[in-house]
Amino acid sequence: MDNEDLNYLIEFELENTKLDFKRDLYDNKNKPELIKDVMAMANAHYEGTKYIIFGVKLLEDGSREYNSIQSIPDQSDIEELIDNNIEPTIDLSFYPYRFQGYQLAILEINGFSDRPYMLKKDNQRFKAGESQIRKGSTTSRVSRDDLEKIYSIKSANISSHKILIGFDERMSKELDVNIEMNNIEELPSSKNKRFYEEQLIILRDYIEKENADSLDKSIETNNPLPGIYIPAIKEFQKLTQKVSDGRINIGNNYMGLPIRLSEEELIERINSVKEDFNSEDLFFIQENFAQEFNPYILNSDSKFIEDVIIHFYIPKEVGWVIPEYYSEPKNNPLEISRGNLFSHYPTVEEYDNEYVITEYLGEVRHHYKREVLAEPLKILYSKEMISKDCSIKYEVHGRNISIPIEGFLMLKFYSDD
Repeated sequence: MDNEDLNYLIEFELENTKLDFKRDLYDNKNKPELIKDVMAMANAHYEGTKYIIFGVKLLEDGSREYNSIQSIPDQSDIEELIDNNIEPTIDLSFYPYRFQGYQLAILEINGFSDRPYMLKKDNQRFKAGESQIRKGSTTSRVSRDDLEKIYSIKSANISSHKILIGFDERMSKELDVNIEMNNIEELPSSKNKRFYEEQLIILRDYIEKENADSLDKSIETNNPLPGIYIPAIKEFQKLTQKVSDGRINIGNNYMGLPIRLSEEELIERINSVKEDFNSEDLFFIQENFAQEFNPYILNSDSKFIEDVIIHFYIPKEVGWVIPEYYSEPKNNPLEISRGNLFSHYPTVEEYDNEYVITEYLGEVRHHYKREVLAEPLKILYSKEMISKDCSIKYEVHGRNISIPIEGFLMLKFYSDD
């Protein structure tokens, strides 16, 4: 939760199943109360993060009274206390938080799939095996109905630790990436620019040496077919010659007709070559320079995962993520190329500091490993990443995943060039 949302909780929201306010931290003699409240929050029928916020007293009229917490213990102390007294392990975070000049403390309780949580051992107030649950703004002992609801949800949900995202056969979390030194002179725009420049040199050289009058006289004098229309022969010769009338033949179009350009037209093509061959360059980069990114997902649970959606968060520093599938450009407008409508390329959203990649997988079978993306993501990695590592966060959502599964993959860059 970001600061804006936390500020809203503190200032406006009333106590409920996911939120509890405490004016002061628990002292040593009230540690059993802290254990009880954390256990109750963890058992609550709410799938998201729960909060105990210290330094706030909720008054009867709904207003707040704030109290700065003078001495805030380390998270490790809170974790040790909870781990020693509650089972199974509860995922929590504890940290100081400044609000309107007051020093508060926030305890976040995460986790949902390992309920019910209960006491490991007796303390001054509760016996080992007892379990508490928070409902609304109150706390009570876990009832039979609560247990039935917990186990019903648990049996339908997927265990998060049984869903793996990784690379290769071993589902490794790390991938070594070889960054190649790509040569931009291989781009279609670069090749066509060189071609136009070469044709321009040929044309200029020919114009300097050309003697059009002697060529015309030669045709008329040596005409072997009297009565044939000489201008028609001359026009055919112009079409088939490399250079004629200040124009150069650079090849044929898709209909087989010659393309003849003047010096000015060649210069214009040279100047606009990047724009004219932008589609060809994008396709070439996608197919030749960019590298594929496509981890595997393994569902080792006994149930299918339903309506699965996966997000990858890729920092922009890694390079350029190809935002969509680029079709191969066709010179013949009658040719049909594969377009975006026929592509299963993942959804790519670009933000200030990262790319967010989204893929809908539908149903993921149990005991089955498959590639996450229907079509691999293409990334043109930056040479600035050589000898560096980059962490990529992922989230797995599903109808029977109670809390989104989060994790990280590591890309380790090197270069053989």
